[in-house]
Amino acid sequence: MYKKNTDQFLYRDILAEYLFPYVASNINENFKLHQDNNPKHKSYIYTTFLETNRINWIN
Repeated sequence: MYKKNTDQFLYRDILAEYLFPYVASNINENFKLHQDNNPKHKSYIYTTFLETNRINWIN
C-alpha cells in the first residue's frame, strides 16, 4: 500500500518494479499497456520512460 498520492514518478517506479518484470517473464512481446487519460500517463518523464524501455502503450 502506498502512503502518498501517485504521481508520475511513483507510477513509473511501480511499473518498473512490478509490471514490467512480470510482463517480461509471462507475456509475449505483443503486450500493450492500456491507460486512461490521467495526466501522469501523458507526462514527459513517464512517456520517455516507456519509449526508452520499448513499451507499447495505448492511451
